[in-house]
Amino acid sequence: MIYYHRHIISIVLNSYIIPKFVFWYNLTMKNLFLITATATEAKPFIDLADSVTQKFIGKIKISTCSFNNLSFSFIKTGIGIKNTINSLTKLHNFISSGIIVNIGMAGALNPNYQTGFWLAVNKLSSTETDETITCEHCDCFPTASILTSKNEIIEKISRDNLFKKFNAPLVDMEAFYIARFAKRKKMPCFIFKFVSDFADETTYQNFNKIIAKYNSSVKNNFLENEKLKQYLSSLSN
Repeated sequence: MIYYHRHIISIVLNSYIIPKFVFWYNLTMKNLFLITATATEAKPFIDLADSVTQKFIGKIKISTCSFNNLSFSFIKTGIGIKNTINSLTKLHNFISSGIIVNIGMAGALNPNYQTGFWLAVNKLSSTETDETITCEHCDCFPTASILTSKNEIIEKISRDNLFKKFNAPLVDMEAFYIARFAKRKKMPCFIFKFVSDFADETTYQNFNKIIAKYNSSVKNNFLENEKLKQYLSSLSN
């Protein structure tokens, strides 16, 4: 009788439960989470998607978009360290496994940088901690390190002081904490930044032009980057 019960249990496990588990595990591993700080940074992707579905987790809107064979769940954290930490904490269970991709605009702390091109971030630091984080990167774009600042940097004197102190060529207000979240979840994390401005007084003067350049570059330079598409596809398979 005991043997019979064990035999039945074995059949159920091997024919139904284990295959179902493996199916959902593999499906989960294909999750690609594209995280932006603002709706503006996500908009050109969502506008160009083949299809879009939306749902809410609490008050956080999740937009799932398909591009050819790739599907991303877009998440907007809000601007700044506090909003980023709060949003990711609320999504702790939703973002359980898969690949995190942070994309958006960043200011140039390095005065020798030019604007209007993409960089893959390979090292992150923050004005609020001594911790540094390295993250995955591919040869799709040139690499650079980034500093996440608690405060918005829109003055030349602040920019130059930060560059002198931290020696990071880029600055934003979220990336370090997205990478730290991914590290703690043991998830691969890729960060791509469009160098949008010089982190000085001209930033808001040129804001509309900056957004227009970003939108155009998403379509023509980011989404059309064959190396990037192939690399993300290989990770999600």
